[in-house]
Amino acid sequence: MLVALAGRAEAHARAIAVLEYRAGVTALPGLGDRLASVLGRATSLQVVGPAEARRRLPRVDERVARCAGDPRCVADLGSKLAVQEVLLVGLSQLGDVVLALQRVVVADAQVAAREAESLAPRASPSDGDLMRYLQALLPAEDFVRFGEIRVSATPAGARVFLDGQPRGALPLSPLRVRAPSQYTVRVAKAGFSDFTVKLDVPPEGVVEVNPTLQPLAEPAAWWRRWWIWAAAGAVVATTAIVIAASSGGSSRVEVVIQR
Repeated sequence: MLVALAGRAEAHARAIAVLEYRAGVTALPGLGDRLASVLGRATSLQVVGPAEARRRLPRVDERVARCAGDPRCVADLGSKLAVQEVLLVGLSQLGDVVLALQRVVVADAQVAAREAESLAPRASPSDGDLMRYLQALLPAEDFVRFGEIRVSATPAGARVFLDGQPRGALPLSPLRVRAPSQYTVRVAKAGFSDFTVKLDVPPEGVVEVNPTLQPLAEPAAWWRRWWIWAAAGAVVATTAIVIAASSGGSSRVEVVIQR
């Protein structure tokens, strides 16, 4: 049996909060939410957007404003939000709208990367533009996405192969794989038929494989095999012929066929 679940595989994901600070700027409404959305789609990070941050931490917008971009203050907010990093989105306006982005590491309160853009007052960056900003701020490996394959089987103790490579015997920890991609999973155990399936693993998705392996048909007992009976019949018949031909000099031949 195969069950595919549209869950999320986040056990290894780093958490990042997107917080927005506006210095009296009304342009580009919802920019922080848009950045959080693009970041969530493009990476395997656990993203806490502005709306979720407001739910987790009362008056978070006021607190961000009081920080005025200070990394230690921003890192403290990140700690309260239970994330490892904060992406601070700062908006100010001096004719053009100035978009200042900085990625703050919570553990050491250091700015890991900065990016700034000057935008026309009525300009609206596309999702592609936002992706470019994010790629300038975050490590390239953050944009490699993953999913999980979870395998169990009946009976226990079967071996698991992923694209032909052995991955161990069951019970087995979830297999973390790049996604989206297709994989071939084979489950094998001596005395049972192999189970093989191709899986499409979505980003951040969990696919579960739960086959019940079927026992191989047992070979027939020796006394059930047709060729044993044929050989036995031949021996009996031959014996009967020899005995009949050598008994009392008679020329009569008796053939006995055992069925």
